[in-house]
Amino acid sequence: MFENFSQQALKVIMLSQEETRKLNANIVETEHLLLGILREVGGIAQTVLVSNNIQLSMLQSYLPSSLPKRSGVKEIHFSDHVKQIFELAEDEAHLTQYSEVLTEHLLLGLVQLGEGKAVEILQNLGVNLARMRWHILRLQREQKLEEAHTPNLDRYSSDLTKILAKQQSNHVVEWPEMI
Repeated sequence: MFENFSQQALKVIMLSQEETRKLNANIVETEHLLLGILREVGGIAQTVLVSNNIQLSMLQSYLPSSLPKRSGVKEIHFSDHVKQIFELAEDEAHLTQYSEVLTEHLLLGLVQLGEGKAVEILQNLGVNLARMRWHILRLQREQKLEEAHTPNLDRYSSDLTKILAKQQSNHVVEWPEMI
């Protein structure tokens, strides 16, 4: 099931299982996956959540501090929603031309599913899911562009978008209206 998942994505899954155990549950739900994504530092998904002012303590306040101890079953399973998120994440990775599922694909899958406690929590915290999706895709595109090597183009031209983003120029480019 996880053969196309990056090391970071696998770590998110392990962290979500850990969050599930902390709450004495035996089924990983969407909210546990969201906690795992937020705990994994360094990915685009965590960056987007932090930029939306989502903090671990905020998410944890929406969850029960502990469920009654469950005896017997110690194996952790994934809920149907989480399994769907994994499938959607693989689809997102394929659509965005990545060879493996990254943490941001897990968050994209969660947003695309649009159901579950995690989505409810994000919406209660004022997160616009469509805007979050756009933000993830924009950061992915920027990352791919940074990784692209175009020595001849770089040698003979300037990237105005980068210059303006770094505020190294006060020029304004205006395009005439098209008729």
